[in-house]
Amino acid sequence: MTGESLREPPPALRPAHRSLRRLSTGTRPLVYGGNRIELLKNGAQFFPRLLQALGQATRSIHLETYIYELDNVGERVCDALIAAAERGVSVHLLVDGFGSQATVDGLIARMRPRGVKVIVFRRTRWWRLDRRLLRRLHRKIVLIDERLAFVGGINIIDDHHHPDPEPLRAGLGPRFDFAIECEGPLVAAITYTVTRLWWTVSVLQLKRRPSARPRHVNPPPLRHDGARAALLLRDNLRNRRTIERAYLDAFARARHDVLIANAYFLPGKKFRDALCAMVERGVRVRLLLQGRVEYRLQHYAQQALYGDLVKCGVQI
Repeated sequence: MTGESLREPPPALRPAHRSLRRLSTGTRPLVYGGNRIELLKNGAQFFPRLLQALGQATRSIHLETYIYELDNVGERVCDALIAAAERGVSVHLLVDGFGSQATVDGLIARMRPRGVKVIVFRRTRWWRLDRRLLRRLHRKIVLIDERLAFVGGINIIDDHHHPDPEPLRAGLGPRFDFAIECEGPLVAAITYTVTRLWWTVSVLQLKRRPSARPRHVNPPPLRHDGARAALLLRDNLRNRRTIERAYLDAFARARHDVLIANAYFLPGKKFRDALCAMVERGVRVRLLLQGRVEYRLQHYAQQALYGDLVKCGVQI
C-alpha cells in the first residue's frame, strides 16, 4: 500500500531501527522508497520464481503459509527446502495448524530429519475449547537471505488443486491471486516481522529460545528509480485496524476509480460508508468478489450487504 497518507521521511532521517519499531505499534507505517517490486499473477508466475530463489539461497530461508498442500507444487517446494538445508542454509517453515492440518505431520516427518526447522502455528485440537482457535496464521511470506521477499495471497498449493468433493470441482478454473517479489529497503521491515514471529512461536511452543533473537537489519542500498511501498500488518492486538486505516486513508484521497478484489468481503460500517462517500463525490467504485460458496455463513452474510452498496452506486 502506498500513498501520501503513509509519509516517507528523508533517508537521512530514517534509520532502520526507528522505522521497524514503528511496525509493532498502532501508528501508520512508514513508506520505504527505492524498492524493486514485481507483481506475480497466480501460481503460474509465482512458483517458478519462488523455486528459483530457493535454489539460489545461501544463508537463510523463512517461509510462512496458511495452506501447505503436498500436491505437485508442495512436493517441489518441499524438495527445494530440503536441498537448501542440506547445503547449509538455515531453513525455517511456519505453517498454520488449521489451514495445513492435513499435511503438517507429513511435513514434519519429511523435513525435520533433513535439517528443515518446522513449527506449526496453533495446531488444532478439536477436543479442546480454545477461544484462540480462530486466530490463524494467514500470512504468506517467503524471505530469502534477508534480501529478497515474496508477499501476497498465494498459499503453497497448485492453482488447479481444489480439495472439494468432485461435484463441486466441476468446471473450476485456476485460482485467481497475486503475490509480489520485492528487493530493497522494504525487505528490512519484512525481515524483522518474520524473524520476530518465528522467535515468539519458538519460545511459546518449544519452550526454548532460538539462538538468534529478532533483530533490526540495515536496509539494502536504495534504488533511486525504485518503487515506494509500506508493510501493513494485521493482528488481534496492536494492529487490529492498521490495514483498515490504510484503506480509509487511500479512499479519502481517491479521485477517479477504486477497484477492490477480495474473496472474503465482510467490512464494517465505517468501511462501507467510505465506499458510498467516494461514489457521492464522483469516484467509480467497483468490487470484484467471490461468487462461489465456500464458507456458507460468511457467504450469505456478505450477500446481505450488497443491496445497500448497490443502492448507493457501488458496482459489484
